[in-house]
Amino acid sequence: MKTVPACALLVPLLAGALAAEPARLTPGQAAPLRTERQVAVVIRQVYSWQQEEDGKEKDGKTAEPGAEKKPRDLLPLAAETAKALEFAGWRSAPAGASTKVRLEFEIYGNSAGGEYTGTVSGYQHSGAEVNGHVTIVSEGVEIIRESVSAKIEPPYSINRYYLNPWDAPFGLLTRDCLAAVYVALGAVHGPGPLLAAVDSDNGLHRESAALALCRQAEPDLQPALLNLLRRDDEERRAIAAALLGIVGDERALVPLLETLRATAGEGPAGSEYNDYEWEELLKFERDPIERAARRHDAPSLIRGPAADAALWALLQNPAPDKALRLAVALGDGTMPPRARRALALVLGRLDDKAAAPALIAATRDRSPLVQAAALVALKSYHFQESDGAAAAVLALTTSAHLRVRTLAREVAGEYSAARGRQYVIAKYGKDARPSPARVCRELLAHSDPLVRLDGAKLAADAGPKELATAVQLLRSDAAPVVREGVVKLLAENRRDEHTEDFIFALADKDEATRLRALQALKDGDNPGATGETEEGKEAKPSPLPESALAPLLALAGTAPEAFELLERVQGEGVNNALLATAGNKSAGAPTREAAIIELARRGDGRASALLAGFLAAGEPVARPLELRDAAGKLDDEALVDPLLKILRQGPEPSQVVAAEILGVMSHTRAVGPMIVALRQAHDRSRHDLADRLRFGLQSLTGQDLSTLEEWLVWWKQSASRMPARRARGGS
Repeated sequence: MKTVPACALLVPLLAGALAAEPARLTPGQAAPLRTERQVAVVIRQVYSWQQEEDGKEKDGKTAEPGAEKKPRDLLPLAAETAKALEFAGWRSAPAGASTKVRLEFEIYGNSAGGEYTGTVSGYQHSGAEVNGHVTIVSEGVEIIRESVSAKIEPPYSINRYYLNPWDAPFGLLTRDCLAAVYVALGAVHGPGPLLAAVDSDNGLHRESAALALCRQAEPDLQPALLNLLRRDDEERRAIAAALLGIVGDERALVPLLETLRATAGEGPAGSEYNDYEWEELLKFERDPIERAARRHDAPSLIRGPAADAALWALLQNPAPDKALRLAVALGDGTMPPRARRALALVLGRLDDKAAAPALIAATRDRSPLVQAAALVALKSYHFQESDGAAAAVLALTTSAHLRVRTLAREVAGEYSAARGRQYVIAKYGKDARPSPARVCRELLAHSDPLVRLDGAKLAADAGPKELATAVQLLRSDAAPVVREGVVKLLAENRRDEHTEDFIFALADKDEATRLRALQALKDGDNPGATGETEEGKEAKPSPLPESALAPLLALAGTAPEAFELLERVQGEGVNNALLATAGNKSAGAPTREAAIIELARRGDGRASALLAGFLAAGEPVARPLELRDAAGKLDDEALVDPLLKILRQGPEPSQVVAAEILGVMSHTRAVGPMIVALRQAHDRSRHDLADRLRFGLQSLTGQDLSTLEEWLVWWKQSASRMPARRARGGS
């Protein structure tokens, strides 16, 4: 269910955003109001379609017979306002009762929506908006007016109908309307009623009061918030932490740290996260901000995890020695890894170099997640000149953890530019403009790998001699990050003469360098790599020399890109080299399998015996579909009998592959033995093998049969008429 851009609102907005500052009363103004016990609650809800209806009635028009009656009050404001008043010691007066104080609600609602397609289609009123105000009136005089403005945007997808404007999700905006009531109550009674609501078991009122406190909280509220923070409750802790982020002082620092410790969570065993989780855990884009801005940010945190609210509050805390105290906590090994990762991210946002030693130490943390967070923090320009930061980043460029290693190399790329600038300024002065070629040569010869990496980035623009010097680093440099940088340089400035350099890099000890070289060779598939093509003809990928075969085979078992590139290798000795690798038991099963597949794809009949032997030995098959398609393309009759033997008595996994292959070949003499094998598979409850055999039989015979009984009957009737081979459709 997808929506196109939402339609325009039915009526213009009637109220602006919430006021920058909440209403405030002097003690003299508030005291008489507090003594009241009953308050008249007057609520007026007006919706856009009611205004249209009123207009029709004024014109003398009436609704059509049978028309659905539109509801008058979509928001339960009367009942929920009465509950809010109770937290302040007020009661909602009975209808008609005489009171000195009135609370008036005036709300204007509009639906919003858009066109959807899918299970739910057509125009749907899936969004809602309310605007208006809450007013407290005492003896006919308006004392407080608090604006209300809230909106739910139409979602991208929906799973129910919103056919009428009054079907829009107005109820979800009750919280924001009640927040205005609590702001008004806070102006009269102080924060007491709001804190009571926050600590209540009513989730709606807890959130509404918390929203109001985001606007009204002052430093004297800190003791109550600290008590709330100690509650063993995720929601209350999140609210308290978010509010302490607005008004908390240095006394809140330790309680916030303890909250982070208690709520951050341990994470999966071994700190193993999927890509999305890893990205989310390292995403932190907040900065220390002024209190007025914090009041705007805090509402987004009160409904989230308590750990996130505590983290934000720690970032905002004004303690003068905050960086040092957070650094100590970062080094506390008893703190959960997710909490240490959070502290590293906060320290990265502080413009305080006192955090650098702790972040550098965190790059040696036992948790890869903490190491990665330290790298994210050290990426900040605040720390790039700190002693030991560059060495710490460089050390992680060879980490055994793939994500840490990848991130470290990204950070190293930024550090390299800074290190290169430092070298040039130190040698030539800040205002000097030395020759780019000269600078590049000096950077490439520097003892610091990060400086050499910066030189490699500049080599393509510096000149051909400098580029040649950079290429030599691919063969001689001890730092993997530099070698990978050279491959990246060559890939970005691709030329035909670099193909051999990429092939050389395929055998590099560093995995990232190998994979980048693989990607560079694969990118040669684009039309630009083979020059212009005739109109209407598909551009063919450029061939690779025979020298690429050995390193590609070595990688083909684990890297899909290497396997894909095998078919581009050309040369007189390629088939013999494939044959030698396929028969070399020390080469490893994945590599031998890749060689067999490629030999078969090239139509070399010598692959048949190797393939049969591979399956008969029960070797693990990593690419069953590719193996099947290659054998089917070869279609060698000499392969039929060995495959049938495997069906009868071979290893079980190999039997499934054999059935797959027989089904794509053209030799129908396999049909009878395959039906026998199908009966045996049924008897042994080998459902996987039975399925493959049925599909294979359907392909070989063209018969749309499924059960064993159907195949047995058909075979009894058709065996004598079965041709030796089936037609292959010109394939």
